[in-house]
Amino acid sequence: MILMSSLLPVNVVRIAGRHRAWRWGTLDIHYYEFSSNQGKHGVYARLKGKPKLIFLHGYGGSALVQWFDVAKIMIEDYDVIIPDLLCSGGSEISDGDYSIESQVRHLKFILEQLNVEEKVMLCGNSYGGVVAAFFADQYPDMVSRLVLYDAPLTHYSIAYADEVARSRGMKGIRELLSPVGPNEMKIGLGIIYHKVPYFPDFVYRQMFEVPMTGIRDEQLKLLDYVIAHEDYYRSRKFSFHCPVYLIWGEFDALVPLSTAYGIMKDHNIPENHLVIIPNAAHAANMEYPRLFVKIIREMIGK
Repeated sequence: MILMSSLLPVNVVRIAGRHRAWRWGTLDIHYYEFSSNQGKHGVYARLKGKPKLIFLHGYGGSALVQWFDVAKIMIEDYDVIIPDLLCSGGSEISDGDYSIESQVRHLKFILEQLNVEEKVMLCGNSYGGVVAAFFADQYPDMVSRLVLYDAPLTHYSIAYADEVARSRGMKGIRELLSPVGPNEMKIGLGIIYHKVPYFPDFVYRQMFEVPMTGIRDEQLKLLDYVIAHEDYYRSRKFSFHCPVYLIWGEFDALVPLSTAYGIMKDHNIPENHLVIIPNAAHAANMEYPRLFVKIIREMIGK
């Protein structure tokens, strides 16, 4: 009994991850992995001849963690394609390029390997929203709809992010987004969620140990690249050739609503293309997956 109780906490997060992958598999959402000079490219996809909808996760997330519940609902009407961005999940960098543009090439390569030739609908959260914007700008003939979801695009600064982190007792945004321990991870979830789900302390330890071991340093290189090139990314002008929509959490402290309004002003996005989700922060798709799906369907046409 003592041995069992000591082993149980060690495996619970891995078991949950395996169960999610299995559950997706029963719904024909399968994992594919490709290789190139750039690195390893991991993606979950369901390809049944329906319209293609791509979801991109945020910094430090993964396909399985962030889009698990949403994907299960969306497959009623769409083929979902959910990559692990480079340095997350099963995707790795081997060419030393940690730029946003590298993530764009990563997504382009995945679509080529999956033989996706028609235009796709693209939804990106946070860091994934920045990747989505760059992709839509660079490949306008490949994107029919773009949804930016709590995305720190142009109207955002590292100084603001550092201020948010320090207000929670962190040294700066690097520590907040790449926690150095379970307590820091708990604080981070308190910003991501409006109402943080309850987890016992051993689960917080696992959430830190399982996903972060071996990849934290690589993920920090992504963040450090953006920080080092902040002036370029903040001044980047986009030319969107498809309808652009925004989804924002009402109480998102990490990427505030003022960012959404700035994006809309810069790109002449109609007011009715912004949906604010009440009682949500930076993870509305995980807190309210059915509401999130309802909003996405209304935005992209079904």
